[in-house]
Amino acid sequence: MSQVLKELDWLPTRAADAGTTRWGAIWVLFLSACTLALHQGKMPSAIGLLQGEFALSLTAVGWLVSTYAVLIALLALALGCAVARAGYARFAVGGVLLAGIASIVGALSPSIGLLAAARAVEGAGWIAVAVSMPSVIGRLASDRDRPLALGLFGAFVPLGTGLMLLAAPELQLAGGWRLSWVTAGAVSLVAGLCALAVCYRYRSHLASLDSGRSVPLGPELGRPVVWWLALSFFCYSVQFLAVTSFLPTVLQELAGLSLASASRLSALVILGNVLGNLAAGRLLQRGWRLSSVLRIAAILASCGAALTFIESVPLVIRIGGALLFTITSGAMPGALLASAGRVATAPVATGIVIGLMFQGAGIGQMAGPLVLAAAVDFTGSWNAGALFSMLAGAFAVLAARGLRGV
Repeated sequence: MSQVLKELDWLPTRAADAGTTRWGAIWVLFLSACTLALHQGKMPSAIGLLQGEFALSLTAVGWLVSTYAVLIALLALALGCAVARAGYARFAVGGVLLAGIASIVGALSPSIGLLAAARAVEGAGWIAVAVSMPSVIGRLASDRDRPLALGLFGAFVPLGTGLMLLAAPELQLAGGWRLSWVTAGAVSLVAGLCALAVCYRYRSHLASLDSGRSVPLGPELGRPVVWWLALSFFCYSVQFLAVTSFLPTVLQELAGLSLASASRLSALVILGNVLGNLAAGRLLQRGWRLSSVLRIAAILASCGAALTFIESVPLVIRIGGALLFTITSGAMPGALLASAGRVATAPVATGIVIGLMFQGAGIGQMAGPLVLAAAVDFTGSWNAGALFSMLAGAFAVLAARGLRGV
């Protein structure tokens, strides 16, 4: 695989016309990124099956579930630096293929150790794509369409995860958890080959992203604006994963829904996040400031999340609040990713900015569910989730103020 990717450096390729947006190529790359999120969505419904087969404790399963968040929190910035040196297209393609191979290896695992290792490799592939693919997509879009294209990319997690949350239970019913692992892996492998073809075709247009030399961290990390971007991504992820992780439980305990109904409804709610990402790209395309998009999204999202947790509200309002949260909060990652290229000091340094942003997101993914669970346990009421949501929204508004002028 490495030899094939290396050859992208010298093979004759076709460049995109200046000022032209190659939507066909962008959709191929976006959908290949969505396959990375399949590997996140396959896990929740497999928890019981994995516990039964490997005699795992809930804590051990919890580590499997949180593998991606831990890796993102630890490695996102480092991989962002590596991408800036080794090449964006190479990491974008390699990450998809790596995750696909790891998923199939995981499906064949005879022990929990090998499964955990394969899960970690999947996570590494996820990060590689997350920090590299936005720049590749951005290079294939015109200046006018770039915010919309990058807003589309921001939807890869909710779209892939939501679809797999719907499909995984049926796959696991037909062939156990291993069938869902094989399916997700095969889809990623096919998508990776399609992404390889796109990067090959437009390789000369992507050449400016591959400097072949180290990019200094100082010029990027020494500016407050990049830290405000990372803090904003933290504020989004600390709330999003906490709310969506506990939504099925809330719907069961407070609305009396069955596990199957609560899971399907939660998957559909998560898919609403896609709309927010697309809306963010459109708003930035029309001249909205990043800080304005983030501030309005944070206020609306925190209000929606609060309605989700208040124990006294009826089911219809609870679902409406959850949809309001996922749709409006989706504008935050879409807007942040669309703005990373403008904030970076050079196109080749964009991966460093995005890596720092995702590092903030990984820390938020780790902290959010823990803080929310502790607050609910301490008070004995899901109403604590409403307070958690409002505080997270307030911090997001403050972070948006640091991005005035972006």
